[in-house]
Amino acid sequence: GIDVGQITRIKASSTQSDIVYAGRLIEYKHVDLILEAVAIIKKEHPDTRCLIIGDGPQRKKLESLAVQLGVNTNIKFMGFLENHDDIIAYMKASKMFVLPSTREGFGSVAIEANAAGIPVVTVDVPTNAARKLIYKANGVITELGSKELALGISQVLQNTYPSELCVAAARRYDWEHIAQKMKAVFA
Repeated sequence: GIDVGQITRIKASSTQSDIVYAGRLIEYKHVDLILEAVAIIKKEHPDTRCLIIGDGPQRKKLESLAVQLGVNTNIKFMGFLENHDDIIAYMKASKMFVLPSTREGFGSVAIEANAAGIPVVTVDVPTNAARKLIYKANGVITELGSKELALGISQVLQNTYPSELCVAAARRYDWEHIAQKMKAVFA
């Protein structure tokens, strides 16, 4: 679960972005696909901004890939952030959260993004449980691949995903809601 009230109280960062990712920079998270998708999107939207929050063994490789793809000015690697509220603040200042991971247990980061009022773009693979949390009102599910991810990102950029619908989706996983459901089961 998450604390939707706590997330609601956090103010948005002054650093705005189109895309935000937060998590470990490891192979199965497929952050490289985000960079490749930004390279595709940049052709029509040259000012696309992307924040990559987190650290891990893939960081240097990803930074090199950003230069190679010509998106190093579009993508900012934030590194690991000690304060979780800072991650939420960056989410609130973004248009979407992108999670191309092929291995997610529950995907609480996707729920946190929805609670921050933004839609989620994720991938449809059996080992990504986060895909089960996303439906038309709170995000987009794509096939695994940079072109497919770019299409999902473009869909979010071109359409409105009302923040209240994203937050409503997250409320199903609020600790208070979960506690009430448990209380009903054991009452």
